[in-house]
Amino acid sequence: MSLNKIRIKVTLLCAILLGTLISIGCKEAEPKFTLLVSGNAHGLVDPCDCELGHLGGLAKRATLFQKLDKGNSAIRIETGGIVDELTDSTRLPSINEALDLLEYDFMLPSQQDSLLFHSSLPSSPLPWTWIKNPNPQMTKVNNTTVSIYGFRDDWITEESISRLQNSPPTSDIIIWLTYLEKIDPGELLVQLKNITPDLILEGNIEYTNPAPDTIQGIPVLRCGAEGMDVLEVDVFRVGEGFQFKPTWHQVDDKVEEAADVKQVLMTQKK
Repeated sequence: MSLNKIRIKVTLLCAILLGTLISIGCKEAEPKFTLLVSGNAHGLVDPCDCELGHLGGLAKRATLFQKLDKGNSAIRIETGGIVDELTDSTRLPSINEALDLLEYDFMLPSQQDSLLFHSSLPSSPLPWTWIKNPNPQMTKVNNTTVSIYGFRDDWITEESISRLQNSPPTSDIIIWLTYLEKIDPGELLVQLKNITPDLILEGNIEYTNPAPDTIQGIPVLRCGAEGMDVLEVDVFRVGEGFQFKPTWHQVDDKVEEAADVKQVLMTQKK
């Protein structure tokens, strides 16, 4: 077989593998941007003293964010469930300060998380975009316009559904963040056909081993329960659409606590 024919076959093989976002001996295409996603801590802001070691916690999460961050091409997202009904209310200011250090771009609060928002007032404004209603938040990364919608049970009304249906976004990609307890995301997809997402990031989940899923053909990704992982999602432009490559990183004993975040959380810990 001639050298030119071998080169042609290798080139075709790389093209096929890149189409499915799998790389075996061929360089994978660069993602347009990356999502760094956390959620479902359910009040576990400090590492648990678990049988398997010291797992979870905001300080370990901060270390992973720093390690995985790709600079201006990364969007940091929290899907909700930071605190719960057992969280000591006197710690809310220090938790807010710790979240500042994690440098989130967008945060979808659970109803319990709303206490964090109120605990920050009337002090300095929050550095992240705190999603307070289902209206879209817009951002741009690497010449890609991103619309981010947040959905919570108490925000979904006939009026909000009608408003969203009549105001479709002019963006390249639509991402939904959901923290739902009563409403099925599939029902929302039926009602909001004009803002069908390219990706759903689902919060309020008890899965300990999350895996890629779909709802009505839409990719769905989730973080594991108790904040035990950070989800890294590389976003690739493929033709007129997008494909997503998720990687879950465990917040385990191998991950050190970020010193600044740990110190902040210790100041008001009882």
